[in-house]
Amino acid sequence: MKCPMCEALQGINLVGHCAGSYKGKYVYFFFFSMIDCSTGNDSWLVTASGSYNTTITSPNYPLGYSNNMECTWQVEIENKLNYPLGGYVLKVLFNDFELQQDQALSLTRCPFDNLTFYDGHSESSLFLGSFCGTVHPEVIYSTGNNLSVKFHTDSEMTFRGFNISVSVVKAGTE
Repeated sequence: MKCPMCEALQGINLVGHCAGSYKGKYVYFFFFSMIDCSTGNDSWLVTASGSYNTTITSPNYPLGYSNNMECTWQVEIENKLNYPLGGYVLKVLFNDFELQQDQALSLTRCPFDNLTFYDGHSESSLFLGSFCGTVHPEVIYSTGNNLSVKFHTDSEMTFRGFNISVSVVKAGTE
């Protein structure tokens, strides 16, 4: 079954969107931004569920992102699972990933375009990794209820972008 809302909005520049099904019904979350993502002052709150995957995409995915962008998504576990000692964590899977990478540099550095993960509310939280090119880990886990995802692009080249899925899992089960 195709997503009728996604088809209806095709061609509109969405900053990000989440679409999934819950009990046979489509669930939609669309993020529109009237503020330039490059300001770095804007972030989007994304609530992850244990019932379905939440998708986060780079702006304009898969048609290619823009130069000079700074985007941040604050991911949190849905309230009904968000207990201080609830034992749930966030799980990130990469569905598609293509960002700029300088071939002359080692794969561990991403000075140009990158997708960076922090284990908490902000960039001051524990650094989990920064990824570029087509190289990424199979999965990323948070250690708690929150995850910060930052997308940075420089002024040079652009590529397709990224599509990641975030879900809630019981800590230690995977």
